[in-house]
Amino acid sequence: MKRISILPHARNRDEKVTGSCVYYSICTALEAANRMCGVEVDELAWEDLYDMVDEFNPCRITAALRVVKYRGIRRRADYKKGNFKGKRFKISQFYEFCNVDIIRDDVPACGLDEHNMEAAIKNMLSRTVMLAYFPISENFYELLDGGEHIYAYDEENPVFEWGEKDEEGSGPVSTHVVVVTGFGFEENTPYFEFLDCNGKKFGKKGFGRILPSSIISLYAFDVIVD
Repeated sequence: MKRISILPHARNRDEKVTGSCVYYSICTALEAANRMCGVEVDELAWEDLYDMVDEFNPCRITAALRVVKYRGIRRRADYKKGNFKGKRFKISQFYEFCNVDIIRDDVPACGLDEHNMEAAIKNMLSRTVMLAYFPISENFYELLDGGEHIYAYDEENPVFEWGEKDEEGSGPVSTHVVVVTGFGFEENTPYFEFLDCNGKKFGKKGFGRILPSSIISLYAFDVIVD
């Protein structure tokens, strides 16, 4: 039986674009989810998604997923040619699983209890990839140089957006979005494996690991197969 590669190679995101990790990761996840359903799909245009999302939207990932649901994303070839009649890849619905211990007070928590959430996540990972949204602390950058430790958010050393702090020495913490590809244990430590959008030099050939407790939200979706 011929082995089919579901995940694309690790890509280098455009760091000059605000929220590029969201657009790259969603495109990567959508490609992989379609292939899992037997749908052949070329590289999707993250720029197509970027063009339709307000860069100042405080809930950029949710806004982007809504765009994929109602508008869809074109292949890169169609985007470059300006072909608006090209096929658009869509999702029928998406789900969010929040970590209520880490999210801010102004972010609504999901209604799933711990046991239902665990079952739902296992079910999702058995048939599709997922997205993880988490805060960044200084130790995350060690993975950019090929580090392979399990990332755990360090509240004592957060990375602030734009590198700025307010008068009290705090501010909005930088966040990141990646594609979750599996779940495992290192001895007794659980972790999610993920494919990053910082290229092959990140982690182990583009892959990293993160503690479940360091994730703000997990997202999953159902693709529309024509």
